[in-house]
Amino acid sequence: MSNRFLTILVFVTLLTIVSCQGYYHERNTLQTKFESFHEIENVSVTGFDHEGYFILETVSFSIASRPDTTVTLWANTYKLKSLSIDTRFDVLSIIQIGQYQFRQKGTLTRLNQDGTSTSDRFTSNAIALGIKGDYRDLITVRIESIQDLINNYDLLLAELANWPTESNPGSMISEDAKYRTATTYYTITSD
Repeated sequence: MSNRFLTILVFVTLLTIVSCQGYYHERNTLQTKFESFHEIENVSVTGFDHEGYFILETVSFSIASRPDTTVTLWANTYKLKSLSIDTRFDVLSIIQIGQYQFRQKGTLTRLNQDGTSTSDRFTSNAIALGIKGDYRDLITVRIESIQDLINNYDLLLAELANWPTESNPGSMISEDAKYRTATTYYTITSD
């Protein structure tokens, strides 16, 4: 092999490594940030490719020294620079707590100024807690931070045992000057 070929091969290899680090930068940063929280372990961050960009999807973890615990959150709502275990979130989107996974579906209606409206159906596998989350008032414990999830994990599980199920879903309607949302929600359990 010539020196020139080796130089090109090394350059392409280094470029590929740097590109992958950039591609996964947010994932790696979020993973490192969550791993720095001593109260949790078994951190896993998932995502997917969208037109050449890695999109964060979920972050899962268990409570330290309690490997039987599971928490899965939407990963795309965190401001990485200011994230701490005590950060209070306006919306904390929770996909799973313990064996309970969340589901919701409904209709979002835009109320136009001319009196007309347009509606769209939606589904989601998460509920929004946090300071302004739609579901914050349906749970008696305040869940506004990751630390709140850890501190209230067992209380939350006990409360979710009595939550609506797929065969008997709950419903909720919220409305403001611009939107009306009609939602059914429930939990499913995983083994």
